[in-house]
Amino acid sequence: MCEYKVIKVRVDLAEEEMNKYAKEGWRVINASPNIAMGYGLVIILEKQTKEM
Repeated sequence: MCEYKVIKVRVDLAEEEMNKYAKEGWRVINASPNIAMGYGLVIILEKQTKEM
């Protein structure tokens, strides 16, 4: 099973945020411009969870 998380970040902070989450086991599955706000990115992260 997987757990998902959606974050929104400014472009200049995106690399730092993605690296922070990667250290916690998250991987980026999508990154797209935040059209609603007119700036920044919306990033979708995925993390494997333990099977029960």
